[in-house]
Amino acid sequence: MEDYLCNKDLLYKYQFGLRRQLSTESHLLHLTDYIRFEMDKGNFVGMNLLDLQKAFNTVDHSILSMKLQALGLNKLVVSWFSSYLSDRHLFVDIFGTFSTQGIITCGVPQGSILGPSVCRWLGHISFW
Repeated sequence: MEDYLCNKDLLYKYQFGLRRQLSTESHLLHLTDYIRFEMDKGNFVGMNLLDLQKAFNTVDHSILSMKLQALGLNKLVVSWFSSYLSDRHLFVDIFGTFSTQGIITCGVPQGSILGPSVCRWLGHISFW
């Protein structure tokens, strides 16, 4: 996927996270250098920062499919993503007490290739 997006020049050149050889640490170094360079020229530097907490939990499946199609991905690839995310259910298990099942319409499974690192909780959410 990254190769496709890079080859089609669809990624913002300052997209550092979740890319090979471009970590968030690389971005912090780039940002620090930029701030120092501008301050050395006598310019003021300001920033607006946005913390997207739980961003992976808010991915809407239908919007993701539309965006993948708009990027020009093969219909088979878009279909695979849609199939992977659709018809998933969840329940919460807290020390052996289970919630009722729910249908998932947004978010990606934790611990999956599409999601963030697996989090450790007192309980856990199960997907199938």
